[in-house]
Order: sequence, then structure tokens, then C-alpha cells
Amino acid sequence: MLNEQNNLADEQNNLADEQKSLADEQNNLVHEQKSLVDEQNNLVDEQNNLVHEQNNLVHEQNNLVHEQKSLVDEQNNLVDEQNNLVHEQNNLVHEQNNLVHEQNNLITAFFIYVNHNCAFFCAPVREIKKSSCSTRQ
Repeated sequence: MLNEQNNLADEQNNLADEQKSLADEQNNLVHEQKSLVDEQNNLVDEQNNLVHEQNNLVHEQNNLVHEQKSLVDEQNNLVDEQNNLVHEQNNLVHEQNNLVHEQNNLITAFFIYVNHNCAFFCAPVREIKKSSCSTRQ
């Protein structure tokens, strides 16, 4: 009976050793799992940092796009202003051309008038030429 008791005690010790080994293995697995969770948390933190950095770059890009849009609007305003000045200049050129045509019409009318009244205008000139010629001689 003592032998049987010893065998049962040995078996109980063996079971206790096996239970301790399983508990140690479970502790090792828990530590390994904890290490994996820590590593995963570090990766999540790194990913979050990258997302924040990307968000900052997107905000910076949006600011640059708004700035570029403002510059394009300003350039468009300057082009509109330049176009208005060109239209104004064209209107002044047309007005000047009209004045030149009017001046040409007045000159033409004057020459027609002089041509029709040649006897009146030309006679004194002939007289002046004759008198100046006779005084020289």
C-alpha cells in the first residue's frame, strides 16, 4: 500500500510538474502575445503619425492651391484691366481716325473752294509775283 501511495504521490508530482510546465508555457505565450500587442501598438502609433503627417501635407497643399487660385484670380483681373485699356485705346484710335477723316474732308473742301475761286486767290499772287519781279529788275 505504501508503494501504491508512493506511486500516486509520484504521479501527483508528475502531474504538478506538467501543470507547472503548462503554466510556464502559458506565461511564455502571454509574454509573447504582450510583445506582439506592444509591437502592433507601436505600428498603429507609427501609422497614426504618418496619417497626421499626410493630413498636414494635404492642408499645406490646400493652402498652396488657394494661394495659386488667388494669384490666378489676380492675374485674370490684370488681364481684364489690360483688355479694358486696349479697348479704350482702340476707341481713342477710332476717334482719332474719325478726326483725321474730318480734317481730310475739311482740307478737301478748302481746296475745292480755292479751286472754284481761283481767279480771286490767284490774281493777287500773280500781282505780287509781278511786282516783286519788276522791283528786282
